[in-house]
Amino acid sequence: MTERKLAGRRLILRYCPKKATRDEKAWTKAIEKVKKRFAKGVKGNGRSGRFLQVDQNAVILDEEAIEKDNKFDGFHGVWTSIEDLTPSQVYQYYGELWRMKMAFGA
Repeated sequence: MTERKLAGRRLILRYCPKKATRDEKAWTKAIEKVKKRFAKGVKGNGRSGRFLQVDQNAVILDEEAIEKDNKFDGFHGVWTSIEDLTPSQVYQYYGELWRMKMAFGA
């Protein structure tokens, strides 16, 4: 885990290999979806527009955007203003939020 302080708040980041695998599958699926839409001649970029580069002549996959997105695979961050908890404790409490949501019917 790593921690950064910005504007009086803490950003605590952790890396999870399982999340990295899920993230990679998600963006790979998004790219394949865009390729299929192009093959069918469907106009518009759908939800995967961040992987596209549009100019006057063509719409192409933006390899630079894909590479940039790939660098963040597996990372998860939590913002907090609580100073007296360790990063591990913050994530422990974050993991228990679902219990609170269930108690309030969310």
